[in-house]
Amino acid sequence: MTHLICVQGSSATMVNDELQIQVAKELGGLDPSFALEDFTLKSSPVDERDALTSSALVALNSPPFLTPKRVVVLREAQHLLADAVAQIKIWNENPVEGVVLIAGVVGAKKGSVAGLAHEVISFDVGKAAKDRSHYIEERLALYNLKLDRRAIDQLAEHYGEDLSRVDNLARTLSSIFGTDAISFEVIEPYLGDQGGVYSWDLTKVIVKGDTAGSIVAVRRMLDSGSSAALKILSSLRNFYTDRASLAGKNLSLPEVVKLFKISEQSAKYLIQESKSLPQESFAVALHLLAQADVDLKGGVDYGKNVVSDQDLTELTVLEVLVARLSRLHANARR
Repeated sequence: MTHLICVQGSSATMVNDELQIQVAKELGGLDPSFALEDFTLKSSPVDERDALTSSALVALNSPPFLTPKRVVVLREAQHLLADAVAQIKIWNENPVEGVVLIAGVVGAKKGSVAGLAHEVISFDVGKAAKDRSHYIEERLALYNLKLDRRAIDQLAEHYGEDLSRVDNLARTLSSIFGTDAISFEVIEPYLGDQGGVYSWDLTKVIVKGDTAGSIVAVRRMLDSGSSAALKILSSLRNFYTDRASLAGKNLSLPEVVKLFKISEQSAKYLIQESKSLPQESFAVALHLLAQADVDLKGGVDYGKNVVSDQDLTELTVLEVLVARLSRLHANARR
């Protein structure tokens, strides 16, 4: 019998969605009023956390009463102090028969209860489109939903980095369509707004010289609220500064790996992208980025949209910037 299960990931929503599934699995139909003890250790005052931790430890060390099994849930277990982790370690070495601990850890596993678990379910989803598609496919399979590869890839594109919304969508679709095969066109009305995209999704279309795609990507980043305008600008500045520093040089792959302290695969992309523009175009790109920085910090003011309250200065400055950067790359490709 597995006594300690840990669900770990960078998204609290995704961790809690999986906790819900694991709790139902472990209860197996038992009455939760007798068989379930659920604790949440939020970033609350230390005294309050200590009281909750003490109650959880009592539940772990007490035999089940009026039920063959007790499931103890410890949400946001990353807030456990070192002495509490030590006490759970002692319990884990000699657990009470019939008691199962399911811990949710948001963030890094190091130094947390995750290091003690017999089973760790991780939701550190990769950043590539194929990783997002794979995650979506696995979540839909849990609800016996049948979507073809095209529909799954379209979902990954629609939600972008906001994969925490997938589980809720899957529950909704399952309640409406059951196990019937469905297409993307059928589920599209249930998707809601597009999720944000990662900074490299933006730079990828810029380097391709895709002006329309660049504007769409930067709008999604702003609309989703996942990235502020200055954060987007900072990531673009770092992107071009790194590549401009290599432009015109013939550094070897090992030299680039050592210089930037990155993996070989990342170094290959860096070298390749440093050749996407001539040196004078990189200089123009850095000038455009510097001007955008001045504009965002008060150089221009286009006001706000009175309907949506969107900052038109941020939107306009970034749209113009990525359009000009993408045109630099488009011209270099000719």
